[in-house]
Amino acid sequence: MRQSEKQQTLLVYTALAVFISAIVLAILQRYVASFISLLAGVVILSYSSGSCHEKS
Repeated sequence: MRQSEKQQTLLVYTALAVFISAIVLAILQRYVASFISLLAGVVILSYSSGSCHEKS
């Protein structure tokens, strides 16, 4: 009886952890994607301006 209760609580905690981590990952994915696109834009802008300066 106690063993099954232990397993049940462990299962509940595991499901809760998976659920929370899924939400955190979804939020992080959104922020990381926007951050990466912003970073890529900055890098491209600085690279293009740098190459323009090198040419002139």
